[in-house]
Amino acid sequence: MKLNADIIYTKMKENYPVKIYGERETALSLKRPEFHMDDDTHFLAGHLYLATAEHLPSRPHLEKGAVLVCIGEPVRMKYYTDRITMIIVQGRRDFFSVYQSVQKIFDHYDQWNDALFEIFQQDADIQKIAELSAVYLEHSVCVLDSSFHILAAGYGNGSSRSRKLGKTGDSLSQTDLEEFLTYGEMSTDIREPMLLDIGGDFALAVNLFDRAGQYAGCFFMSGDGRPFHSGDTALAAYLGSLLEKSLERNPALLSNERNTIRQILREIIEERPIRPVHKSVLQAVQMKTRYVCISAYIITRYSQIPASYICNLFEKNFPGSAAFPHNQSVAAFIDLKPLYDRDGKYQEQLNLRLDPMLKALKLYAGISNDFSNLYDARMHYLQAEIALENGQLTMSSSSRFYFSSFVLMEMITNSTGGMPVEMFYSNGLKNLFRHDKHSQVSYFETLKVFLEENMNYTSTAEVLYIHRSTLVDRINRIERELGIDLKDYNERLHLQIIMKALELREILKGSEK
Repeated sequence: MKLNADIIYTKMKENYPVKIYGERETALSLKRPEFHMDDDTHFLAGHLYLATAEHLPSRPHLEKGAVLVCIGEPVRMKYYTDRITMIIVQGRRDFFSVYQSVQKIFDHYDQWNDALFEIFQQDADIQKIAELSAVYLEHSVCVLDSSFHILAAGYGNGSSRSRKLGKTGDSLSQTDLEEFLTYGEMSTDIREPMLLDIGGDFALAVNLFDRAGQYAGCFFMSGDGRPFHSGDTALAAYLGSLLEKSLERNPALLSNERNTIRQILREIIEERPIRPVHKSVLQAVQMKTRYVCISAYIITRYSQIPASYICNLFEKNFPGSAAFPHNQSVAAFIDLKPLYDRDGKYQEQLNLRLDPMLKALKLYAGISNDFSNLYDARMHYLQAEIALENGQLTMSSSSRFYFSSFVLMEMITNSTGGMPVEMFYSNGLKNLFRHDKHSQVSYFETLKVFLEENMNYTSTAEVLYIHRSTLVDRINRIERELGIDLKDYNERLHLQIIMKALELREILKGSEK
């Protein structure tokens, strides 16, 4: 197996006082060491040479990418270090002992590479690869799929952090994911290894991609209390390429096939025809429980979280439920049966399970009314979307919004057909607004409170801090200005719709500031 100068330097430091100079190539391109002969003046790229300082030529031909392990510092050291990489072994050292030491470094990684090849010859078992690599790289290795399921894990010495990640088949916990996102700006499109500082515990992260270039997962090499060196980055990239090949050999590991219910629900909310075979399945599960639909959106900063991971968490936290990505969000249909209390209420238990997810993953969620007929899935998905949209406009301090809180708001908004509310003013209402412009007494506010108090003169007078007889006189004048009888239900409804539309417009104006 070929190595690079950083790997050689790092391993040599364990036995010798060494220093490294010059620009280094990160690619694994170095062959096993070769002796530098006295009559040879050429140092070729991709070659690793071993020499003593007194035997180096005064006028060498140096190619970029060559690496020289030199015992002692040569006279023309700067000339060398300006052109190639030099690893200087300080002090007087036995030449052949140093040579054997470098050979052992290659032996170590060749053994790793040969053992990996044997695994690939058999079944390309990803768990065996992780366990073997943890031993040879001396760092714990944890492989995750695109849903942050733990596919495999191998642990090195002192691997306290890695053991917390869970066991194979588990999902990465919400707490761990939140830490990764908080301390390390993870991105699923970066192809180079990333060094993440996760609360003071460093880890090397490498994204994995399938043949089509799609994100397929990642793996982490934990620091385990041992600092990473620049050579570890190249080894992590090499391991990443091997893991990608292993995943190609084992496509079932990356399988994200939706079960039949997910497929049916997707077809319904996208208004696609339901296949005959799915109709029989739908008939079989109908009316067995009640559901709510949750539409969950990710805050922009956290948009790199795979939607499939969020879907998995919904189904893990709400057994019997189905979740799948839809547009830029996640649609989750939650089985309410396990959430009902003795009084037949489900909201408290739903909130207790949902809120930690929303907080950890920085999600906003709209929640529909409950229903039992899955053929109504699209209608309730739209309810969840409406709740989410209106909730973000009017309740910025919250992260979950129930549709039931916005029914009137949605009806009023739609009732105007997109027209300005002023278009629906009667001549009498216009008279009322003209009066209020030139008077300290607001007839419109008086009328609004009167209608809110169900036309009760006593309670309205208390709210307005005026005498009841004063209110009676004022209402009579308001009716004359409007030219209507407030006992007429239709007239009152017209006024109340306009009042609510004006109130909502002010709320929306405030949300835009």
